[in-house]
Amino acid sequence: MQFITPFSGAENTAGLLKTNGVNAVCSLFKQGFNPAVGTLKAELEANECDFDDYVTKTIASWTGPVLAPAPGYQLNGGLVQWIVATNVVINTVGGYWLETAGGIVIQIVKFDDPGISMASIADAVTIAPVQFIAALLQAA
Repeated sequence: MQFITPFSGAENTAGLLKTNGVNAVCSLFKQGFNPAVGTLKAELEANECDFDDYVTKTIASWTGPVLAPAPGYQLNGGLVQWIVATNVVINTVGGYWLETAGGIVIQIVKFDDPGISMASIADAVTIAPVQFIAALLQAA
């Protein structure tokens, strides 16, 4: 048996995700945490960054869907940035997660080791969240 997601299906799913992703929340987690497909939101929250000046960020809307370089469609969430202004509490950032305004985790991104240090004034994490929906052929 084969399952095929045609381009039209990927584009439709991206459109649904775009609607569902309005006011998505973007949060950072600490280096050393290794999320997987079964990771729960509570685990992410337990490992959430707490460096000075850290707050979650909201992605008000997504652009797209646009045809992606890989087969499928993508949504773009613009640039999201955190900057250290005071450095009493420091972290190394291991990645980020996105959740809907309703609190459903929709994506987890782990940065390459050694992560991103948020220890000195003006240290920054800048990301460009992307949601990718593949057009693909899968064998069952």
